[in-house]
Amino acid sequence: MAERFIETSPDVLYHAGGERGITADDLRLLAARARASARWRCRICLHAGPQAAIHEMFIAHMDRVHVPPHAHRVHDESFTVVEGLATVVLFDDAGGIERTVALGPPGSGRQLSLVVPHGRWHGQVFESEMVIFHEVTGGPFDPAALAVAPFAPDPRDGAAVLGYRRRILAAAQERP
Repeated sequence: MAERFIETSPDVLYHAGGERGITADDLRLLAARARASARWRCRICLHAGPQAAIHEMFIAHMDRVHVPPHAHRVHDESFTVVEGLATVVLFDDAGGIERTVALGPPGSGRQLSLVVPHGRWHGQVFESEMVIFHEVTGGPFDPAALAVAPFAPDPRDGAAVLGYRRRILAAAQERP
């Protein structure tokens, strides 16, 4: 790993530079690090750093990861699933579910990729034990440009998070 990646935290690796790409071995490393992580996630960043104009990442999330509904104020965000199954949910301003989009890799019968426009409330639910996806968004990284939805469950309230997850998955079952 030392020659290909630089660890900036247990959950974040940056490609060491030069021509950057991802191999099957890299995806296995990503999944193994997510399984070993206290936060059940890991990402490999292909962009040079937080100030890069484009942020391109391969991200592994286990099914226990809770991504609260949120919106990006400035940049669109794309998701392309490489492995596993996930649902992206799009919300109205009051927290009502407008639409769910089932994502999966080729051959899964699901949509492969989705671009969520900036300003749109959305969240993800990970349905497989491990989901690996490719995410691209604009930079530079600015935590103030991310808004957590006012209707998001408190991440410290396990019952609320579980109820949120059940509501999303029930809505996903109802989609045509």
